[in-house]
Amino acid sequence: MIQDNFAEIVEGLKRMLQNDLGEKEVERLKERLGEKKFYDLILHFGNEKYIEDKLKEYATYSAAHAYKCFKKKIGGKNFKKWIYWSGVAAACFVVLVGWLWHMENEQVQNEIARARTDMSLLVPGGQKAQLKLANGTMVEVVGDSMAIQENSGAQIQYADGKLSYRSQENVRQLIYNELIVPMAGECYLVLDDGTQVWMNSDSKLKYPVKFLGTEREVFLEGEAYFKVARGNSPFIVNTCRGNIRVLGTTFDIKAYRDEEEMLTTLVSGKVQFINSSGTIELLPGEQAVVMNGGCVEKRQVEVEEYIGWREGVYVFREQRLETIMTDLARWYNVSVFYQHPDIKEVRFTGNLRRYETINTFMEILSRTGDVKYNINGNTIILYQ
Repeated sequence: MIQDNFAEIVEGLKRMLQNDLGEKEVERLKERLGEKKFYDLILHFGNEKYIEDKLKEYATYSAAHAYKCFKKKIGGKNFKKWIYWSGVAAACFVVLVGWLWHMENEQVQNEIARARTDMSLLVPGGQKAQLKLANGTMVEVVGDSMAIQENSGAQIQYADGKLSYRSQENVRQLIYNELIVPMAGECYLVLDDGTQVWMNSDSKLKYPVKFLGTEREVFLEGEAYFKVARGNSPFIVNTCRGNIRVLGTTFDIKAYRDEEEMLTTLVSGKVQFINSSGTIELLPGEQAVVMNGGCVEKRQVEVEEYIGWREGVYVFREQRLETIMTDLARWYNVSVFYQHPDIKEVRFTGNLRRYETINTFMEILSRTGDVKYNINGNTIILYQ
């Protein structure tokens, strides 16, 4: 019986594939295999193209799903009998493929490795932005360093990833610049008063080159993390759904026009959120949520979930997959297609380093078993 001579059979098959068996030994091997169909199947294993094609084919299968379908088809008493004999054949197959894999079959390994490499690696964004000057001139904020002189007398420097302003005392009127950060971009900005602003992807900030008067006022669309320098005049961030008013504090604002919620998350200090519905005051660890209709509510949050991106890590805690993918789509500049609406409601908990490929996250997500994915160019397809 095959199971009584398994080691001998495997050794014989290995020698056969090396053309190291005589005619009598080949006949003896056929007898050991017991059934000619096993021997014929084994002959395929000497064909590198056959092995390569099968490995690629098997790589697309879901083992768990295939097992359920197969068991249903076989059914009943025949299942145990079939699985016993096919198990022996499968064992031969596994051993032989493993052996071939480590022999002169490096070509197969290399081609499969190349196939994996060729699957779109969606790389993260980086430091890039456009600066719109007061006269309408657009300047690409790239490279190692650059210096710009505004007509107003303001000096703009870009070095070590930081865009900073220094204005002359003779500036007497409000002159605005606008920083435009594209998809897959980010930028670190230091305003004339020393306020630090970290701009996230697909965001715009309009601000004066020098603050004048009784208020320091800027206009935000998108997401930015502010560390406001203390001063005698209040700092006001205008958004499409209301204003945030502070003196000296640290907070994150997420105000994309195409999202249902606008979020203001306070890290330190104190802020006021003001819109037509009224005024809400926030303390550290609190968040103001503004819905499309203008309704505002306050809630306690884990701050790291909302500001982690600034520290170089995304933190997800029972987060809806659609919300996660919306954020990642901006940073990786990709489109996301959901095969079924239910997939958007899948909840995920975990972290992702901001500067890793999105493939890392997609692999972790797929291991949960709830969602599978495919990458086609710059589109991620999610399916059940």
